[in-house]
Amino acid sequence: MRLLCLERSRAIAGGRYLGGSEGVNSVVHQLNKELTINMMLGGAKTIEEVKNIRLYADEDFE
Repeated sequence: MRLLCLERSRAIAGGRYLGGSEGVNSVVHQLNKELTINMMLGGAKTIEEVKNIRLYADEDFE
C-alpha cells in the first residue's frame, strides 16, 4: 500500500512540475478513470464494495 501511495504522489508531483495546477488536474482525472475501470473489472459499484473485495497475489495461484 505504501508503494502505491508513493507512486501516486510522484505522479501528482510530476503533474505539478510539468503543468502546474492543470497538470495536477490531469493526473487526478486519469487516476479517477483508472479507478473507475478497475472497479468495473472487479465488479464493484461503490468504494465500500471495493473494501470488501479480496485481492489475490501470485502465491494464491501456485
